Amino acid sequence: MREWIKPKTNWLPTDYINVEDHHRITSNLLFLRELAAIMYPELVWQDMGKDKTYEDIASPDDWNTIEDNLENLLNGTFPAASGKLMTFYGNAPMIDYMELNRIEEAILQFYICLTGQYKSLKTLSFVLSSDDFG
Repeated sequence: MREWIKPKTNWLPTDYINVEDHHRITSNLLFLRELAAIMYPELVWQDMGKDKTYEDIASPDDWNTIEDNLENLLNGTFPAASGKLMTFYGNAPMIDYMELNRIEEAILQFYICLTGQYKSLKTLSFVLSSDDFG
């Protein structure tokens, strides 16, 4: 399973998003997808493409896919506070600090809820093997 990266939930109007921020957001969404798939195998997901580099610029379609996957988590697991999902367009204002706070806070809320659900799954206190059945 992927590594969880602490989300940034204190974006300011003066902050700039960089490739590491985009990577953190997409990586955390993939972490949540892997975790959710254990409990919600029918979860729908859209491919977010390869990791961005400094030569890449996250396009409106990239951000829309992130929004779509947040909605997929919302619809495929349980209702969580994720705020109003946005749609981004070319030649229009791009993602701002309020949206980044909303997205990363929603990701954090899903993390808290899904890890709680996962930890509460019932498990056997012993391991079954074919040798046990002769």
